[in-house]
Amino acid sequence: MALEPVRTYRDFIAGQSLAAKARGLARDAALRALSLGRSPESTSGWIRFPFYHHVFDDERKDFGRQLDFMAGLGDFIGLDDAVAMLAAGSPIDGRYFCITFDDGFKNWHTNALPVLLDKKAPAAFFLVTGYIGASLP
Repeated sequence: MALEPVRTYRDFIAGQSLAAKARGLARDAALRALSLGRSPESTSGWIRFPFYHHVFDDERKDFGRQLDFMAGLGDFIGLDDAVAMLAAGSPIDGRYFCITFDDGFKNWHTNALPVLLDKKAPAAFFLVTGYIGASLP
Protein backbone atom coordinates (compact mmCIF):
# COMPACT_ATOMS: atom_id res chain seq x y z
CA MET A 1 0.00 0.00 0.00
CA ALA A 2 1.42 3.40 -1.02
CA LEU A 3 1.80 6.04 1.65
CA GLU A 4 -0.06 9.29 1.18
CA PRO A 5 2.15 12.38 0.94
CA VAL A 6 2.24 14.68 3.95
CA ARG A 7 0.37 17.81 2.88
CA THR A 8 -0.15 19.76 6.12
CA TYR A 9 1.94 20.62 9.14
CA ARG A 10 -0.62 18.91 11.36
CA ASP A 11 -0.08 15.66 9.39
CA PHE A 12 3.69 16.13 9.63
CA ILE A 13 3.75 16.35 13.44
CA ALA A 14 1.00 13.76 13.98
CA GLY A 15 3.47 10.88 13.93
CA GLN A 16 6.05 12.51 16.18
CA SER A 17 6.83 11.05 19.56
CA LEU A 18 6.06 12.98 22.72
CA ALA A 19 9.82 13.53 23.17
CA ALA A 20 10.11 15.04 19.67
CA LYS A 21 7.17 17.35 20.33
CA ALA A 22 8.74 18.41 23.65
CA ARG A 23 12.06 19.15 21.89
CA GLY A 24 10.20 21.28 19.36
CA LEU A 25 8.45 23.26 22.08
CA ALA A 26 11.72 23.74 23.98
CA ARG A 27 13.50 24.90 20.82
CA ASP A 28 10.72 27.38 20.03
CA ALA A 29 10.78 28.73 23.61
CA ALA A 30 14.58 29.14 23.50
CA LEU A 31 14.42 31.03 20.20
CA ARG A 32 11.73 33.34 21.54
CA ALA A 33 13.74 34.00 24.71
CA LEU A 34 16.92 34.72 22.75
CA SER A 35 15.08 37.23 20.56
CA LEU A 36 13.68 39.27 23.47
CA GLY A 37 14.94 42.82 23.32
CA ARG A 38 16.50 42.34 19.90
CA SER A 39 15.09 44.10 16.89
CA PRO A 40 16.47 44.09 13.36
CA GLU A 41 14.79 47.47 12.91
CA SER A 42 17.32 49.11 15.23
CA THR A 43 20.41 47.81 13.45
CA SER A 44 21.89 47.77 9.97
CA GLY A 45 24.88 46.30 8.24
CA TRP A 46 23.76 42.67 8.28
CA ILE A 47 22.69 39.69 6.21
CA ARG A 48 20.24 37.25 7.78
CA PHE A 49 19.92 33.74 6.39
CA PRO A 50 16.44 32.42 7.22
CA PHE A 51 16.21 28.77 6.22
CA TYR A 52 13.23 26.55 5.71
CA HIS A 53 12.71 22.85 5.29
CA HIS A 54 9.12 22.83 4.08
CA VAL A 55 6.08 24.95 3.32
CA PHE A 56 3.06 22.68 3.74
CA ASP A 57 -0.33 23.43 2.20
CA ASP A 58 -1.60 25.02 5.41
CA GLU A 59 1.55 27.18 5.78
CA ARG A 60 1.45 29.10 2.48
CA LYS A 61 -0.36 32.14 3.87
CA ASP A 62 1.93 32.40 6.90
CA PHE A 63 5.01 31.97 4.69
CA GLY A 64 3.78 34.92 2.63
CA ARG A 65 3.33 36.95 5.81
CA GLN A 66 6.89 36.11 6.89
CA LEU A 67 8.22 37.32 3.54
CA ASP A 68 6.19 40.53 3.84
CA PHE A 69 7.61 41.08 7.34
CA MET A 70 11.17 40.58 6.07
CA ALA A 71 10.56 42.89 3.09
CA GLY A 72 9.53 45.62 5.54
CA LEU A 73 12.88 45.31 7.32
CA GLY A 74 15.34 44.85 4.47
CA ASP A 75 15.97 43.62 0.95
CA PHE A 76 16.02 40.09 -0.44
CA ILE A 77 19.25 38.97 -2.08
CA GLY A 78 20.32 35.75 -3.71
CA LEU A 79 23.01 33.46 -2.36
CA ASP A 80 25.61 34.63 -4.92
CA ASP A 81 25.14 38.25 -3.83
CA ALA A 82 25.38 37.31 -0.15
CA VAL A 83 28.60 35.35 -0.70
CA ALA A 84 30.08 38.22 -2.75
CA MET A 85 29.27 40.75 -0.01
CA LEU A 86 30.81 38.56 2.68
CA ALA A 87 33.88 37.71 0.57
CA ALA A 88 34.55 41.38 -0.20
CA GLY A 89 35.33 41.99 3.45
CA SER A 90 33.85 45.48 3.25
CA PRO A 91 31.26 46.68 5.72
CA ILE A 92 27.76 45.62 4.70
CA ASP A 93 25.70 48.67 3.89
CA GLY A 94 22.08 47.79 4.49
CA ARG A 95 19.86 45.01 5.77
CA TYR A 96 19.49 41.86 3.71
CA PHE A 97 17.73 38.52 3.77
CA CYS A 98 19.08 35.50 1.88
CA ILE A 99 16.48 32.71 1.98
CA THR A 100 17.46 29.05 1.72
CA PHE A 101 15.64 25.71 1.74
CA ASP A 102 17.11 22.38 2.86
CA ASP A 103 16.22 18.75 2.14
CA GLY A 104 14.37 18.91 -1.21
CA PHE A 105 10.71 18.48 -0.38
CA LYS A 106 8.21 18.62 -3.25
CA ASN A 107 6.20 21.29 -1.43
CA TRP A 108 8.94 23.81 -2.25
CA HIS A 109 7.72 23.65 -5.82
CA THR A 110 4.01 23.46 -5.09
CA ASN A 111 3.80 25.86 -2.12
CA ALA A 112 6.96 27.92 -1.58
CA LEU A 113 7.89 28.80 -5.15
CA PRO A 114 4.58 30.50 -6.08
CA VAL A 115 4.81 32.69 -2.95
CA LEU A 116 8.50 33.50 -3.57
CA LEU A 117 7.73 34.50 -7.16
CA ASP A 118 4.78 36.63 -6.07
CA LYS A 119 6.94 38.44 -3.50
CA LYS A 120 9.93 38.65 -5.90
CA ALA A 121 12.13 37.00 -3.30
CA PRO A 122 15.08 34.91 -4.56
CA ALA A 123 15.94 31.72 -2.71
CA ALA A 124 18.55 28.96 -2.82
CA PHE A 125 17.38 25.33 -2.74
CA PHE A 126 19.65 22.56 -1.48
CA LEU A 127 18.70 19.08 -2.65
CA VAL A 128 19.57 15.71 -1.21
CA THR A 129 20.82 14.13 -4.44
CA GLY A 130 20.37 10.61 -3.10
CA TYR A 131 16.60 11.17 -3.11
CA ILE A 132 16.31 12.35 -6.71
CA GLY A 133 13.94 9.99 -8.50
CA ALA A 134 12.91 8.30 -5.24
CA SER A 135 9.26 7.95 -4.29
CA LEU A 136 8.91 9.22 -0.73
CA PRO A 137 5.75 10.22 1.15
